[in-house]
Amino acid sequence: MLGACAFAGDSSDKPTSKKSTAVVAAPARLREVLPGWLQIGGQVRARFDDPRGIGYNPDAGDGYYVERIRLDIMVRPVPQLRFYAQAQDSRAWGYSNRTVLNSVHNPVDWRQGYVDYVSSETRGVQLRIGRQEMRLGAGRLVDSSDWSNVSRTYDAARLALFRPGVRVDLIAGSPVLIDQCRFDRHKAGEHLYAGYGSLTKLVPRGNLQPYLLARTSLYAAPETGKAGDAHLYTAGVRLDGKLPARLDYAVEVAKQWGPWSSDRISAIGGMYSLGWTVRPAGWKPRVSLDGHHASGDSDAKDGRRGTFDQMYAGNHSFLGITDQFGWKNMRMVKGGLEVAPCKKCKVSTDFREIYLATTQDGLYAANGTRSVLNRKATSRHVGSEADVTVLYQFNRVWSAGIGVGRVFAGAYLAQSSKGSDYTFPFMTLSGKF
Repeated sequence: MLGACAFAGDSSDKPTSKKSTAVVAAPARLREVLPGWLQIGGQVRARFDDPRGIGYNPDAGDGYYVERIRLDIMVRPVPQLRFYAQAQDSRAWGYSNRTVLNSVHNPVDWRQGYVDYVSSETRGVQLRIGRQEMRLGAGRLVDSSDWSNVSRTYDAARLALFRPGVRVDLIAGSPVLIDQCRFDRHKAGEHLYAGYGSLTKLVPRGNLQPYLLARTSLYAAPETGKAGDAHLYTAGVRLDGKLPARLDYAVEVAKQWGPWSSDRISAIGGMYSLGWTVRPAGWKPRVSLDGHHASGDSDAKDGRRGTFDQMYAGNHSFLGITDQFGWKNMRMVKGGLEVAPCKKCKVSTDFREIYLATTQDGLYAANGTRSVLNRKATSRHVGSEADVTVLYQFNRVWSAGIGVGRVFAGAYLAQSSKGSDYTFPFMTLSGKF
């Protein structure tokens, strides 16, 4: 896509060169017709989901179809300056007896629009101002979550200072609030400020990423007293890289503090991953072992907020394709296997065990909202999840995917709901031009 430029990915990415992925992905005939300073592209995506056991109720199911169309235009009058705009139409069909969420349905809207200045390709500054996608690091705290049929954007100013081996991003902005009835606007009173670093030469074959995030919001409800302003501060570090013998790793730890109206925030979260590519050729099988943890609130009336806040996370690729679990009040261990039977195909299988950090807090879904609460439960074992996905890239334009995830209810869900397993199958087809 034309939007796949420097700021769309990891903060360590370099500014997009003239041979960007956006240009390569566009059909050759279109590039020949357009002048060099103008690029036009887009995306179409269709997906069918058929979840069963919604709310861990054996009688609740709802098959539906979602589609998304994006149209992009980029004007580049000089190599250092770009103007970019993106329109999006997201629709959902077939929902039965449920409200169609903003995350899947948002008719024609202006999704992105910014001006982007890059002083040079190897060192200098990059400044982007306007509505934009954003992903910091792996996206565990700030992401745009492309799996969502609408996906998040931000009204922000982002300044990057970079040179070989070093990059620092300074960000001030606000998340965009999806509104099905009128053009989207940023969320009033909620602001995000960030400083994110990337050091690729400090650790051999690794990328060290220290960061400091701050989020402010209005009318936060404390455990006791009246609602007031909240100021959440998050300091963390992420390190990923490669080791000898085809090993790779990733570690991220974050600490949170600050006032939540009259309450005090004190929370911590972390993730740890180790992978091994068994053979460098053939099917390239890779096995991995991951662990996630995030603190919960052990006392709902002590004036101390202990639930780790995942902020604007994109959890779909980390915590399971069923999207039943968020990075809040949880303990999770995952084993995975990836293989590539052919050059265009990738098969992934994962198995997870999920526990609560404390039963005094609830179970949180991927979007960060609490889905189950039972403070009298005697077990912290939420259950297990098994996922299988197959992705196939037909050519430069078209790709398809199919998969199924199943949550096997554990003792906590049996005590706190009807205890049904949850199954989420999907099929998707997408094209980029």
